[in-house]
Amino acid sequence: MKNLFVCSIIYVFSNFLFSQTLQSYSGSFFDDNNVEGIATYTFYEKDNEKIKHGNFNFSFSSNGVDRELKGEFIDGKRNGIWSSTLSNVELSTIVTGTFINGIPNGKFHFEAIYIGGVFMSMEVEFNNGLIVGDFLFENKRQKVKVIGQLTKDGFMDGEWKIIKNNKEQIQKYTDSVFVLYIERDLNDSIVLKREDYELSKSIANENLITKNLYWNMYKKDDLYGFYFQTYIWSNWDLNSVGGVQEKSFKGMYYMSKTLNSFLLEGKSGPIIKDVDGNTYKTVYIGNQHWMAENLKTTKFNDGTTIPNHKEHVKFTEVSYNHINKKYAWCYYNNDLAKNSKYGKLYNGYVVTPSTNGNKNVCPVGWHVPNDTEWTLLSDYLGGANLAGSKMKEVGNANWTSLNSDATNSSLFTGLPGGTRETSFLDFISFSEAGLWWSSTFKENLIESDLLKCRKLSHYDGLLRSSIELRSNGLSIRCLKD
Repeated sequence: MKNLFVCSIIYVFSNFLFSQTLQSYSGSFFDDNNVEGIATYTFYEKDNEKIKHGNFNFSFSSNGVDRELKGEFIDGKRNGIWSSTLSNVELSTIVTGTFINGIPNGKFHFEAIYIGGVFMSMEVEFNNGLIVGDFLFENKRQKVKVIGQLTKDGFMDGEWKIIKNNKEQIQKYTDSVFVLYIERDLNDSIVLKREDYELSKSIANENLITKNLYWNMYKKDDLYGFYFQTYIWSNWDLNSVGGVQEKSFKGMYYMSKTLNSFLLEGKSGPIIKDVDGNTYKTVYIGNQHWMAENLKTTKFNDGTTIPNHKEHVKFTEVSYNHINKKYAWCYYNNDLAKNSKYGKLYNGYVVTPSTNGNKNVCPVGWHVPNDTEWTLLSDYLGGANLAGSKMKEVGNANWTSLNSDATNSSLFTGLPGGTRETSFLDFISFSEAGLWWSSTFKENLIESDLLKCRKLSHYDGLLRSSIELRSNGLSIRCLKD
């Protein structure tokens, strides 16, 4: 109630400030899943951007499916109570929750209702974007409950119980690491199975444990916790009929996708072009407007050609006195097939004014982000410890099999394009890591041969701040001026 009161005060004060400049919109609008519907909202213009401010309502109806999303924006960020409903002739889903400055805070409630009543529900508590405290999921049709707790930092901890058909599974976690499994019959309290696990010493060991057992509940709650039941759910009973397992899995997956759609932190933007005519998807994340794909251009935006150097020595152009600093690009492993999905790798001389002749490799009106701008992105997504998961493409189509924390709720869609190194290793880390240049020198030392960058990895959900030699080859994401 206190939070809602604060939001109301902010809203009244903000409306006073913008009362002369607020404009209204009613018409075609694409939601976070690129579904077209009708939206009505008020906004003000700032730096040629439309900043939503006030009540928002979106709806669509197509092929027997109806959706409505409504809530309130304050200076472009969700605030107060938001609700989402999605329904067809058989099923309705309802999600309600509270946001403060665009971040989930307070109780969130989910219900799925079939004809005849509620069959699935979940209630969780958010604190600054993390699920904390008590967690409860219930499937009334199949008589299943999942009960557990998360720490103030969003880690699963203590005993988590899964109850079904008079059987109880207890999974015990210590700081999110799976350490004990017990299965018992609730009718007579007989322990049917018990397995103990040593505390894992590394993330790799943790993944090995969960991979072998088909559980994924130890993970830190970087996706607001909505995916971690999926593997348990689909493997509830390894001896059950396949159709039952599949049905259960789809039920959880549907719920997960519904909630994630409601909580997406990015918003798709317009398509843009570079000087070569390559097109790029874009995304609004907080108050920033990012390219959602890696750069592919072969030219600076004034038309100056950037050489493609396939040979390692030509690409790096490094001498011990650091005189030969030449800008260049290449494909990973010099493989043209990598370009359409992963873009090109550019050495750092493409980025720095003293070595590129004060040219800009990004489309007109865009630029290579500096270190501060990368930090703004990270902070908006909950800090460096959480941002990585929200920026990586989901699944293992392009990332290696350890990418289980990825959610892409920001729609940044980070891919593991690898790097080209000055060292004898040359091309490394493809499918395991993605690295992107910033335009900031290490410790702000002008003409240091080290530039700051950001790194996403397959084995955790961090967005790492790192440094790389300018002679190395990294990906580039451009940011709107």
